[in-house]
Amino acid sequence: MKKRILDYMNQYQMTAPGDVVCIGLSGGADSVYLLLALQELAEKLSLRLQAVHVNHGLRGEESDGDQAFVEQLCRERGIPLFVYARPVAELAAENHMGLEEAGRMVRRQAYQECLERRGATKIALAHHQNDMAETLLFHLARGTSLPGMAAIRPVNGAIIRPLLCISREEIEHDLNNRGIVWRTDSTNLEDDYTRNSIRHQMIPYLERRVNVQTVRHMAEAAGDLEAAGHFLREEALKRMKELVLDQGNRLMILEGLLGEPEILQGYMILECLQRLAGARKNLTRSHVSMVRGLMSMQTGKRICLPYGITGIRDYRGVCLKAGGGAGPKKPEPVPLPEGLVPVGSSARFCFGEYEAVCGIYERNGEKIPEKAYTKWLDYDKIKNSLVIRTRKQGDFLVIDKNGGRKKLKDYMIDQKIPRQERDSIPLLASGPEIFWVAGHRISESCKIDNNTRHVLHIQITGGNTHE
Repeated sequence: MKKRILDYMNQYQMTAPGDVVCIGLSGGADSVYLLLALQELAEKLSLRLQAVHVNHGLRGEESDGDQAFVEQLCRERGIPLFVYARPVAELAAENHMGLEEAGRMVRRQAYQECLERRGATKIALAHHQNDMAETLLFHLARGTSLPGMAAIRPVNGAIIRPLLCISREEIEHDLNNRGIVWRTDSTNLEDDYTRNSIRHQMIPYLERRVNVQTVRHMAEAAGDLEAAGHFLREEALKRMKELVLDQGNRLMILEGLLGEPEILQGYMILECLQRLAGARKNLTRSHVSMVRGLMSMQTGKRICLPYGITGIRDYRGVCLKAGGGAGPKKPEPVPLPEGLVPVGSSARFCFGEYEAVCGIYERNGEKIPEKAYTKWLDYDKIKNSLVIRTRKQGDFLVIDKNGGRKKLKDYMIDQKIPRQERDSIPLLASGPEIFWVAGHRISESCKIDNNTRHVLHIQITGGNTHE
């Protein structure tokens, strides 16, 4: 089996020469076998080994016996061992989580400390084919998608799993033949935990009544699912470059997403949710369906999602916002510098995430370009001081040469400016009169004509601007 393990490690490029591999060592058959296998392969692969044991303190003398066993094993084989004792039961109560989840949490913390402080470059865990089969059945019954059915991966960052190519039966058979003992966790013999029921009842039933190679076949299928899931995610990430606009604490999913295959839609939506949440846990198929369903609703409709994410339907698609829908803090108004008064002068200043450059010059009859975030205004028609700010109640635009007015709110609705963006758009204003809605039009009252002598040139960059 050593060759199978070596070939499997090479297939997934689990290690590189010089790696320091820290083995998660519980004392059970699987982790003991992993330690022996890696020690036999260490010279060939140019690896240095160490081990880590986490005493969960859940089984009294039995837990202490496990610790004493792994300490002796590592001492006999000359492998450095780091031991962490954690009160898992207390931590579970404090954090309102189950014992299994709390146990996983403290093990992850121990592994991370080995990577950060103990010199380890890889963490080797002893999952095998039976674990893959049990996880597949467990997640299928609970409800999952492709990533969930292949949740145990050969390589996941610094985590490697060299034994996924062999079964529990093969491990124990080889250990028995070599006269090597191991520790047995008494709780693994009980059916109180769902996974133990799958292990002791469902898998043996399938092996007896369906196929003796059930575990191997399910593990191979899980591997295929992992490859398929990886391919689909990569395809989704490619499509997202055109279909999802990254706007910091919010992601805009454009309507074009609905033209993609349904499975890729789900991958893209899930990726967006995960980015905003910063986690994958508690994001389910139903949440993906909720976001997809929002696409068919009226503009302004919204949904609440895990981690305080809010989904809002707007003219372009669905906007997902982090933090319960609270947008960024509105920047304080910025008066245009007095230094603009001398002809030919210019100034640069910041407004929130934007930067503005403005200046005044004498017009010489040149043609005025049409740009979204750079404008030229008749400075002589602007009688009062100017300020860059966001919208306020009572704001208006002059929309025709006769002085006709339109409320800024109505203008934004007519232009189909998404509701969640309206409070953050920079405005050039004097009192309630808006001379320029950045990215959109200027007021009719300050347009340049044949009588214009002084031109105010202003450009805004940063934020989501693009010209």
